[in-house]
Amino acid sequence: MSLIEIVREHFLASLRSIQPYIKWKIVIVDNESSEIINNVMNLNDFLEENANATLEAIYFVSPKYDTIKHILNDTSKEEKMYSAIHLFFISALSGKLARKLMESSKITPIKTTSEMYLDFFPLESKVVTFRNSFSFLTLYNPSCAELINVETRNLAKKLASVCITLGELPTIRYYSQPSTDPSSPHFCTRIAELLQEQLDNYRDSNNNFPPESSRPKSVLFIIDRTFDICAPIVHEFTYQAMANDLLPIKNGKQYKYQISNSDRVESKEAILAETDSIWAEIRHQHIRDAIDRLMGDFNKFYAENSDFSNKIQNCATGLTSEGKIPKTILEEMVPLLDDSSLSKTDKIRLIMLYIIYKNGLFQGDLDKLSKHSNLSPKDVSVLKNLEYLGVRVIKPLNDTKSRRKPILEAGNNSENSYELSRFTPLCKTLIEKYINGNLSYTLFPSTKNVHEKTQNIASIHGSLRTGKPTWAKKNDPVRESAQRILIFISIEKLIYFYEKAITPPFKLGKKLVYLPNIIFTLLRSPYLLPTQAAFKVPITVNKFDVRDYLFHIYQIEVIHVRSMICYRKRIRRKDYTRMLERTSPFKKVIVDMKEPFIYPKEPENLDPWNKRYTDGLRLWMQSRIFRRRRREPKIWKELRKDKNAEAK
Repeated sequence: MSLIEIVREHFLASLRSIQPYIKWKIVIVDNESSEIINNVMNLNDFLEENANATLEAIYFVSPKYDTIKHILNDTSKEEKMYSAIHLFFISALSGKLARKLMESSKITPIKTTSEMYLDFFPLESKVVTFRNSFSFLTLYNPSCAELINVETRNLAKKLASVCITLGELPTIRYYSQPSTDPSSPHFCTRIAELLQEQLDNYRDSNNNFPPESSRPKSVLFIIDRTFDICAPIVHEFTYQAMANDLLPIKNGKQYKYQISNSDRVESKEAILAETDSIWAEIRHQHIRDAIDRLMGDFNKFYAENSDFSNKIQNCATGLTSEGKIPKTILEEMVPLLDDSSLSKTDKIRLIMLYIIYKNGLFQGDLDKLSKHSNLSPKDVSVLKNLEYLGVRVIKPLNDTKSRRKPILEAGNNSENSYELSRFTPLCKTLIEKYINGNLSYTLFPSTKNVHEKTQNIASIHGSLRTGKPTWAKKNDPVRESAQRILIFISIEKLIYFYEKAITPPFKLGKKLVYLPNIIFTLLRSPYLLPTQAAFKVPITVNKFDVRDYLFHIYQIEVIHVRSMICYRKRIRRKDYTRMLERTSPFKKVIVDMKEPFIYPKEPENLDPWNKRYTDGLRLWMQSRIFRRRRREPKIWKELRKDKNAEAK
């Protein structure tokens, strides 16, 4: 059973547990619960359970102070809204909120109070995410040290919810970072200890947990970003990865596009869901394998990016396509960094992988690469922030250390025949070593200090690398009794590969699915106060996202946020109708801050075209100020005096 089906059954079981004397029920949800419910079921599933506007009310809500406040407001009204209330919290209710709920005077009785342990988002059948975009920034930012305990406890709480929902009390193994620096972070150890404590407490208070099962005891691996730093940097050529990189896909599955008919332009929306058998089959295939099923322009993309991608693979794997150690990477990189058609993001990715490959660069070499790439000081600071992930960025002149050794030695990557897809994430090697029974307990100790014997699945089902993956049958008895392997955090594609190749159902958890298409654009405006700033943001971004983004990324404290949907000017179509139409709208936000906002300095040494554009924009802004104030700006008078003086 997939994760989506498991979560769906939990909600339906909670609904069916409430049977009022009148068959109809009212269902009330908050934002978090609504998003989870909408992702795992549709409205018809609710209606089939007799959920409608009548007497008894069922609340699916998150245990927050504001939520409890609204519930108490509903129960305390003199005129009864419902005959009874049933509360289902998607996560554990704290003692403080529970006391507040019980001690308040209520007119409407609360018949049921239950904790569902569903405070995670089932993104796909084998993937869950916690949708916390700032967890990574909090854990690895030295200025957020006081928040680390709160963040690790929150992650452990959500991981416990996943295990409880799956009915698993796993053996917890965590990545023990082989670092000699006592100040290096040990998040995996802390999360593993907190998770073990929470699962033990839940087992002690629930005699039927874990439920009896024919499966072997599951195992949960906890790793962090320092385990495999190259994996998030290397872009893949699989179908799903390229679609999210190149197309404006919302929430990883909604894609809107337009088609032109003879008389009008029609908007369409495609849902990339697992119910689509074609999408489920080819999403993790290499784009060249998927090209026979879908229309695309992969050959052009491959030709334009082959040199860059080849350098990426050489740095990430430390070997050329012939299996030799590359000796001319730097000489081959410089023309790519000088290429103006290559984006700045790709140049930063390439330099990052080169730093990891060389185990640090001399300061002079880093300055030269930054100059070739035309990187700003802010971009260089991004490179230097790799130090927070355990990567040495700057090495001393008398350094004699060799290249960075891999944490786990990978085997021969023979199943991948594509030259530009040679990189193998370490998660894959981790799974293989565990399945083969040779994963080190020194590198991955257990919270219970018990060395369990691992079932050698490879000996039963053949080689993991040479065996061709096949789709598993739904009612396969071996599959139903196989051991569960859970990984936090991991790479989605690998989970589906091993599910097809070796039978055991894998689950993985992640803090957030990061997509490279969220851009905040700073807008200059002469009408704003010094403590205000305007941004152009994606239309899906809300006020809370803006506030959190500015605080966690730039340490800017925001007092108030205003947002508005802006519609562009009408333009004429290019077809024969020449009708007026609007392009897609965008969202503009204006934030009020505690401290005055300092705009970035304007670039100097602009080429003639950019200089004319910048000067024209400045004059246009001054004319706007003049029209609004109905008087000539003081700076214009000074410029006129200088011009007259030069003429004389």
